[in-house]
Amino acid sequence: MSQSLEPTNHVSGHGDKRSYVRRADAQERLIDATIDLLRETPFALVTTRAIAERSGLNMSTIQTTFGSQLELYAAVTQRLVADVTTTLQENPGPPGFVQVFTHPSLLLRNRLVAWLLGEGVDPARFISTKSAYFQTAANRQVGDGVDPLIASAFTAIVGFAMAGFNVLGETADLSPAEVSAAIELIAKFRELLPEISLGSTLASQLE
Repeated sequence: MSQSLEPTNHVSGHGDKRSYVRRADAQERLIDATIDLLRETPFALVTTRAIAERSGLNMSTIQTTFGSQLELYAAVTQRLVADVTTTLQENPGPPGFVQVFTHPSLLLRNRLVAWLLGEGVDPARFISTKSAYFQTAANRQVGDGVDPLIASAFTAIVGFAMAGFNVLGETADLSPAEVSAAIELIAKFRELLPEISLGSTLASQLE
């Protein structure tokens, strides 16, 4: 039997009664439950027991399906990035680009990763979860006539800006008007990217 079809025990009803769910279904239920809890509860207070209860699965299912709570969180960040990537794909050009700034999935992803880094998790663990969104954003710009190097650099700058705003924005006490102006300014700059070129010396230093 393939891994995707492997049954996983979960509590159903009372007493010793058990039913089974497929591994892929268990993964989705655990990810959904974790995301819900992370939106509602301080990260440090989210436990495997709470995740299991919210998903309707046994606590042992987290271990058998993901290996650990950390691996479950890594899967959560991948799902959140996928949500952001879908927004970019469904809203080409500046509209999707602007929507990403206030995307709740990106907000949660950045805050979760920042918290995990503070807990000592290796930063390399999250590189792949970032690259999907970054590559989609950069490819969109290249499709609009932006130099690939400029598209990559601009996407990195904006990504860091958004991550910083997601994590530390509340400490800046910015008004909604100021936030909107900042987003509009970056969107305007993005529209100018096809007209920008880097000098050969600068470009070689960035490579």
